[in-house]
Amino acid sequence: MQSIVECILKEAYVLQKLTLCKVNLNDFKIINMLCEIIKSKEFLIYLDLSWAKLAPRHMVRIAAELKENYKLMRSLNLSYNSLAPEPFSKRDAEEKTENADQ
Repeated sequence: MQSIVECILKEAYVLQKLTLCKVNLNDFKIINMLCEIIKSKEFLIYLDLSWAKLAPRHMVRIAAELKENYKLMRSLNLSYNSLAPEPFSKRDAEEKTENADQ
């Protein structure tokens, strides 16, 4: 999945609709690249991330990027992702450290 998101980010074409539903996006590297797509693709009007195994912290990161770079966004689908609190794990600590470096 990471290579697909990287390709979308690198291409210079106009992107209006992006659907990444029913795929596992539960990785902060992918979320950060997705936020770069939101930031760089100024004509993005439709984003579907349903059933993407997003955690609350991922949705907060995406929402923060949309708040700054919403431009023409008309539709955002985050349905069927969990809003339940997650247990703290070693991976969480690593992601927190990684995000602090950026």
